[in-house]
Amino acid sequence: VRSSAASDVYKRQPIYIPDFPLDPLRTRASNPSMPPSNPRTRATSSTSRTPRATTITPRPTTSSPASSSSTASSKGPTKLLLLGGDGDGEPAASLFNAGFAAAGIAAACEVRAVTPAEFPEAIAAMRSDDGVLGAAVMMPHTVAASRLLDGLGPEAQAIKAVNTISHRAGALIGWNTDRCGFAQALDEAGFLAKGRSALVLGAGGAARASVDALRETAAKIWVTSPDLDEARAVCRDLDVTSGGPAPLGSLSLLVRKAELIVNATPVGTDGQSVLFPVE
Repeated sequence: VRSSAASDVYKRQPIYIPDFPLDPLRTRASNPSMPPSNPRTRATSSTSRTPRATTITPRPTTSSPASSSSTASSKGPTKLLLLGGDGDGEPAASLFNAGFAAAGIAAACEVRAVTPAEFPEAIAAMRSDDGVLGAAVMMPHTVAASRLLDGLGPEAQAIKAVNTISHRAGALIGWNTDRCGFAQALDEAGFLAKGRSALVLGAGGAARASVDALRETAAKIWVTSPDLDEARAVCRDLDVTSGGPAPLGSLSLLVRKAELIVNATPVGTDGQSVLFPVE
């Protein structure tokens, strides 16, 4: 049985924020250099405010914590939450803490393992906690997070997945920085997707970000997942018309056709396991 707070979270419909001022030290989603998502997915009606007052995101004022400098004072928010499913977030938390120290920000990252059933209540608790700067969202919650917040930035709206949450004036705003990171990785690797084929393994938030970054130029994109319905949802939401969802049984054929293979699954994060032999 869900608590009233969690039920209220489920009822919320996010508004979409095309241009919300954010401190670049807190999230790269505000970086003007971020490659834009395909505008085909952005409905013009999505920027309208919802009638529910609780979902309206106020613009920060000079007296609000959101409008202060990026250095948190002792009276301001001091926690960044790392919300994941397996509790193995200590390496990421160490990176965040090192970043805070280097930037002179008086804050610390706290790892919190929550199950999918507990995730809505964790979001509700974060909304009411003035000591929380925001959150980094890990698997398996990135897609679910996009449905539980008060507002979404442009990339999160298009991808329907959130990996970064900012806490502003009592409202939770979701952002997606995975798309930018993936596009930058392709650029640094010197891979040009134009006219080429790609196979994306997985159907969660990372897979969605990868597909969104590829779909404007790639000739074909196949998406495969143990749950074929999830792969279908990715292709439907992101308007993938060439390639499309593929069953796992077709992997042996597709890996020979694809010019780029994207592993957007947890397999391999231990540094040892592999999806299939490289050869």
